[in-house]
Amino acid sequence: LSNVLANAFKFTPDGGTVRVSVTRTEDAARIAVNDNGPGIPATEVGLVFDRFHRAASTAGAHPGTGIGLALARELVVLHGGAITVESEEGFGSTFVVTLPTGSAHLLPAQIVDDGAAAPWTPRAAPSLAAAAPALGDPALAPVVGAADDDDVTTVLVVDDNAEVRAYVARHLAPPYRVLEAADGQEGLELARRHLPDLVLSDVMMPVMDGYALCRALKADPDTDFVPVILLTARAEAEDRLTGLTEQADDYLTKPFDVRELRARIANVIATRRRLRERYSGTLARASFNPVATDLVPADRRLLEQVRAAIEANLGDEDFTVERLAGLVAQSRGHLHRRLRDLAGESPSDVIRRMRLERAAQMLDAGAGSVAEVAYAVGFRSVAHFSNAFQAIHGTRPSAWRRRSLAAQATYPAPPVPAPGSRTV
Repeated sequence: LSNVLANAFKFTPDGGTVRVSVTRTEDAARIAVNDNGPGIPATEVGLVFDRFHRAASTAGAHPGTGIGLALARELVVLHGGAITVESEEGFGSTFVVTLPTGSAHLLPAQIVDDGAAAPWTPRAAPSLAAAAPALGDPALAPVVGAADDDDVTTVLVVDDNAEVRAYVARHLAPPYRVLEAADGQEGLELARRHLPDLVLSDVMMPVMDGYALCRALKADPDTDFVPVILLTARAEAEDRLTGLTEQADDYLTKPFDVRELRARIANVIATRRRLRERYSGTLARASFNPVATDLVPADRRLLEQVRAAIEANLGDEDFTVERLAGLVAQSRGHLHRRLRDLAGESPSDVIRRMRLERAAQMLDAGAGSVAEVAYAVGFRSVAHFSNAFQAIHGTRPSAWRRRSLAAQATYPAPPVPAPGSRTV
């Protein structure tokens, strides 16, 4: 019913009329949705319920996927009913849904008894202005889940259908923080601002479609590391090939099983994080400089133990102050006081700084993209890593990486002497 109504509103011009009538016969309910829009050409009437079919006369003016009416028919048939259309070009259309009443037409396995139906009570319609932010302002994009400064994996959902966005967000948060965008252009601005760990995008959208969004993300050195999963109603091989050609990391067709969606998202993110095992511990040790210069052997030994414990766990995103205290045989409170006195920092500050110093080393060495480095030093969120990196080093990791690569190109490393040769 939502789809049929949405079509009627979409195709009826300003000042037009949409009428809904519900009648009941002895054994069926009849719902009719009538509009006085442009109507459907006679050659198209018999095709409107075919999947992916869109009338040539309206395809350009009214973007869509051609899947809504096909899905509506499938749902009606599942309930033992029928959906029909009558239309005259220039005079509007009438869609009629007929559903048998009762449950005699259903199999026992098709019936779920949730108890007595709650009595219906009217409710006031929500204010659209208050309920939804302006689509053109990325700063007001809905955020579901943790706060933006938390180290939580972030997924950006880009879809022009608000119901799809809400459905996906409801099933992803938690454990993910979810950002929402209503078209590709808004999604691109949000991606550049928040640096999500993954982008989940519809393909067919106004302003900028999913292919263009994927292409823009992969062409920008500040976002080229962000994996992209494309969602589309088109399942043909050519459509899938187009998505993969645009460097999409995965492809999922609508309608989709939310369990499969969550599994695909987890797999893509896990693949990126497995790079942590490749890069962790491969570079020089991070520095750990105490404030006090004249240290007794016991204090120096403690600092060395703390440094060694953090070094061994830099890539572990679950490494906590409690675990650090246990590894150096201290209580959390005692370790906090001693590090404050000896290093001028709390244990959590020491862990974060050593991770970010290691990250700078890795970026200098060209050891992976920004996202790969972030996961390699134990961050769950690329955005949180980028903010923390800037707070310590005064610049974004992407800018640091570009500067290091430029310096290497200008001043390449000297050649390695051949065995047995002498250097003068």
